[in-house]
Amino acid sequence: MDVLSVDLKDRGYNIYIDKGLLRNIDDILLECGIDDNIFIISDRNVAKHYLDILLSKLNTKVTGYCILEPGEQSKSIDTAKKYMKKCLRQDVTGKRL
Repeated sequence: MDVLSVDLKDRGYNIYIDKGLLRNIDDILLECGIDDNIFIISDRNVAKHYLDILLSKLNTKVTGYCILEPGEQSKSIDTAKKYMKKCLRQDVTGKRL
């Protein structure tokens, strides 16, 4: 598995690159310090291919999910506010989004 580290001024994150990556999603999340209370945000196009796989692999760890419409119209402050409120109601922290 290849890992690309993105270092930003005030934060950073890793991008994991590999075939069949979802087979190891539990290990990857544990490496990131995430072991429960996972809230999934996806667009409809991605969700139709991967949501069921994620839900089956992470089963009891997922507290909920939101499916956005694909495209630029979903990338707005109003959409972000709507789904952040939903995450807060489910006690999801930023680390678990």
